Parts: sequence; structure tokens; C-alpha cells
Amino acid sequence: MSTGLGLGVLGGIFAGAMVLLVWVGIAVYLLIGTAFFKMFRKAKVAHAWLAYIPILQLIPYFDTLRLSRMNLLWIISPLFGLLVGWIFHSTAFAVALSAVLYIVFALLAIFWQIRLLRFFNMSPWWMLMLVGLVIPVLSNVVDIAFIVLYCYMGFSSTLRYIGPSI
Repeated sequence: MSTGLGLGVLGGIFAGAMVLLVWVGIAVYLLIGTAFFKMFRKAKVAHAWLAYIPILQLIPYFDTLRLSRMNLLWIISPLFGLLVGWIFHSTAFAVALSAVLYIVFALLAIFWQIRLLRFFNMSPWWMLMLVGLVIPVLSNVVDIAFIVLYCYMGFSSTLRYIGPSI
């Protein structure tokens, strides 16, 4: 006589957990989108509503940072390395070039985040949290900390956008 849960019950629990996870993900995405929407409104940039649309949210982001929208091209730069490798039939070169371009993109993303913090008159030392991303369990805490930081920047009535004056 088996007293354990049947496979159907376990499958139902797993499916329910996945549905819950999807809804939590949507809620977190909307929370972050709203925080960025409020930040963009503080910066008085056009099309702040783009904060809710993936990839296009970078248009008001770069406007907030007073940077060219051409910086969007850095997102696809690692793919450029793969394309070059495919053209020249060199897998090793493609991987190496993509890795270098990805590192350049990652460094630029850190620079952009520091600039965002400065434009909202916050210390760039907050970026030290990124060190925690390489530690397995701590990386989840760092993700939550960045969400809280973005919410503070967006929803705080005391925090103002000062722009590139510093």
C-alpha cells in the first residue's frame, strides 16, 4: 500500500508552482517597469511609457542619461562577433570576438548604471552590489536589492533628477 503522492498530484503541484512563478515574474516586471516609468517622468523625457516594452525601454533610458540612442547597438554587438565568425568560417575567432564585445557591453552597462545613479544624486558606490552577482546565493539577494533601489529611485518623492550637472 502506497502512502506517497501519486504522479498526477505531483504534476499538479509542479504545474501550479510554475503558474505562480509566471505570475510573480509578471508582477516583478510591472513593478520594475513602473519604477523606470516614474524615473523617466522625473527626468521629463518623452515616451516614458516605453519603460514597459522590452528593448524599447532603452530609448527613454538613454534619453534620461543624455546619451545617444545609437548605444542600443551595443546590445547586439556580441552577435556581430558570431556573424563575422560565420562569414570567415572561424568558430574560435567568432567566440573570442563575441566574448570581447560582451565584456565591452558589460562595462558600458556598468558605466550607464553609475551615470543613472549620479543623475539621481545617489552614490555610485551602490554599484558595488554587482560583486555579489558572482556569488551563487548572494546573487538572488543582489537582484532583489537592485529592484528595491530602482523602486526607491522611481517612487521616492524626495529623490530628484538632477541630470548631467554634476
